[in-house]
Amino acid sequence: MTSALRESLLCALDDTGERFDRLTLDLVGLIGKTPTNAVFFEEKFRALAEEKAALKALLDAHAQKQTATQNNNARLDELTALLDSAAFDLTQYDDALARRVLECVRVVNGDMIAVRFKGGVAWTQRMNLANR
Repeated sequence: MTSALRESLLCALDDTGERFDRLTLDLVGLIGKTPTNAVFFEEKFRALAEEKAALKALLDAHAQKQTATQNNNARLDELTALLDSAAFDLTQYDDALARRVLECVRVVNGDMIAVRFKGGVAWTQRMNLANR
């Protein structure tokens, strides 16, 4: 959700809150005057309360998505820093590096392995066993 959409939702929530408050005051003032108006305002009050709750739920969901996005971006920044600082002239296996970037390596069958990196990227590779 973009910031413009978030701002739009915040404005809609504010407008709904203001209408809710005005109608609540009207309801209190008119509820004793005529039963017909009381029913009308009770229905309006209920509808506005439901609309306000729905908008609040949307804002909460958006806030959770924003938090998840920020967490994912922070993790990507960490991984980028790790890759930037790593020497790519590796000539031998480095157990510490493997533990930091690999989540799982498994043998699929006799000539194929599956590699899953931290962060969810997966890769399957056929092994060239002819050179044994």
